[in-house]
Amino acid sequence: MKKLLMFAAFVSAAAVSVSVSEAAPDFKMIITEAPIRIKAGKVKESVELLMGLEGLAGRSILEKKRLAGVLQDMHKELAKREELAWLYKLAEHARKLFPTELNSGANFGEACMAKGDFERAAKVLAEAAGQSNSYYVAADRDAARVNLLLARADLVLGDAEGAEEAIGRAIEISPSGARLHYARAQVMLQARKWDQVADALNTAFRLDAKLAQPVDYLVRASCVQREGDYDQAQKVLVEGLSRYPMASGLHCALGKVFLAKEESRDDAAKERPPKRFYAEAFYQFQYEIMLSGPLSSYTDEARDQIEIMTALIDREKDHDNYLKVAYGAAALMNMTPGSYEKAIENIKKGLRANGDDCLPLQVLLGHAYVGLGDDEKAAKAFETVLRIDPFFPPGYVDLGDIYEKLGKRENALEQYGKALALDKHNWRVREMLKRIDKLN
Repeated sequence: MKKLLMFAAFVSAAAVSVSVSEAAPDFKMIITEAPIRIKAGKVKESVELLMGLEGLAGRSILEKKRLAGVLQDMHKELAKREELAWLYKLAEHARKLFPTELNSGANFGEACMAKGDFERAAKVLAEAAGQSNSYYVAADRDAARVNLLLARADLVLGDAEGAEEAIGRAIEISPSGARLHYARAQVMLQARKWDQVADALNTAFRLDAKLAQPVDYLVRASCVQREGDYDQAQKVLVEGLSRYPMASGLHCALGKVFLAKEESRDDAAKERPPKRFYAEAFYQFQYEIMLSGPLSSYTDEARDQIEIMTALIDREKDHDNYLKVAYGAAALMNMTPGSYEKAIENIKKGLRANGDDCLPLQVLLGHAYVGLGDDEKAAKAFETVLRIDPFFPPGYVDLGDIYEKLGKRENALEQYGKALALDKHNWRVREMLKRIDKLN
């Protein structure tokens, strides 16, 4: 009986041993299967598989390095898929497995930021900034990245000084990183260090011109304008318009630069030639109205500036000194039923004074003829607009509308197609798209 009991206990213990052994995570299977499952879209399975690893005691350096590589690849994949909840879970667990690794801290900090927990992100990233990599691939970009992320977290938390220190360390580590200089511009913007904003953006775009967006030209111009360098502000905006000719806000900003240049001249200079910069300002404001449309805040700002200039004109005896402003603003203010003849009279004076290639005046002339019901003359005006600037989408829409009214359906569709090809986001093109089904 005693032998029988001993045998039963042995069998029971063996069964328990087998059960425990089967339940223990298979390290090689996990780090092999997890990447395969995530690529197959089985996100939950892949992350939970890795979370079965509770520690790395007894694992070789090669095994730890391989696991670290798997975790890094999966972090990138989850970020690309925008699986933010699983990204956080994986990054948090990776940090527990590799608590002294810079890269695990960077990934967890990034995941905290994606979750919106910027306070924890800043704490994790600050700790990681003082660490290095033993199992992850060691590289300068890892240290630069953790400081970049820390700067972003500090920026959100309103710690401009901390953000400035962090981005400074990142640039010191990797001075040729264009995105680091771009981030520095954001930090300096919050700190209101305007000259450094412009300097950082200039450096970023010199290193990678593809980074620049329309808003960046607005910011750069604003910063140098604050320093009183109106010529440089003008140069920046013209550069922006050459790259993004249809972007909202750039023409309005350039108009404000011309106004500032006019106001900054001394009395003697203002007579050589009189009000020249006002004329340039009007041109830009009118261009903004034509491009941005009635719902844009830039349009409202441009109209306000034109009204101010019109009030100045009314106080002047010699309107000819204002060139485009005198005739263009006066025309714009008279673009209402019953006043189109007066508008056309002013526009023609402006064209005689400034030449037929003044695009805003030609656009106004076309619309004035539309208001009068003279579609043939309106068509000629819009054809002139497109001769002046064949890359001006509203001109094609205007000409298409006239052709449609004249019964030239195919011609109208051709003009609409050209407008759409140039800029499908332009407000006039969007309006046109709402109506185009009626022609088909």
